[in-house]
Amino acid sequence: MIAHRAYRTEAGLHYVDVWQAKNDFDALEHGRLHPVVHPLLQDMLGFVPPEPPKTALDIVNAWTAEHGSVASCRRAHAAASGDTTV
Repeated sequence: MIAHRAYRTEAGLHYVDVWQAKNDFDALEHGRLHPVVHPLLQDMLGFVPPEPPKTALDIVNAWTAEHGSVASCRRAHAAASGDTTV
């Protein structure tokens, strides 16, 4: 995970995560989150509610002090590999 932001709205809690790759998120969700959260929800609610909606965004640029610019890293990798489809 590169960045995680959570914020409140009138509709509830929302969050935005920036991942290097979708597969990284999928591995966390199915390998770590669901095995822990689903049994807790089952115990607390008596059922596991459906997953909240997810929206995939095409990130143009994401910057953190730790990771620098994600878009710049992609461009640098593409330039080094000769790939021009960034």
